[in-house]
Amino acid sequence: MKALITIWFALVGFFPNLLAQGGVAEKIEAAKIGIITQKLNLTAEQSKTFWVTYNQFDDERKKIRKELRQLFDATSTATDEQLAKNMDRMMELREQENALDRKYFKEFQKSISIRQIYELYKAEIQFKAMLVDKLTKKAERKAGRMKDQDTEIDD
Repeated sequence: MKALITIWFALVGFFPNLLAQGGVAEKIEAAKIGIITQKLNLTAEQSKTFWVTYNQFDDERKKIRKELRQLFDATSTATDEQLAKNMDRMMELREQENALDRKYFKEFQKSISIRQIYELYKAEIQFKAMLVDKLTKKAERKAGRMKDQDTEIDD
């Protein structure tokens, strides 16, 4: 348990640097894994099956979310007819994501407890909030530096 807490603190401590360095996606994923591991307090036996299932779930969810992003990105050049089709597809994808949650809820029960499943979903929400907070603060710092540079030019 102490090792997991140490890993978690190391990841959280390095989190602000994750966005400033190369391999950002990999580092964010590693931080997410660290937080989930710490929050779920998995036994060695649970880890063997949980991570296989979780990775399958996450891969399927990423495919759905990638298509959703592509549909949103395509809106600037789309006709009204195409936008209507895109909206229909977005709703289908959200239904698929909901079905995926239901499917994997049952799969997760094979390797972890209901309480751990609850903690998993809670940890994912907390991680997203933390990531958004870090990104927001980074953007604010960058905007502040840009404003300071603009002021120097004006002087």
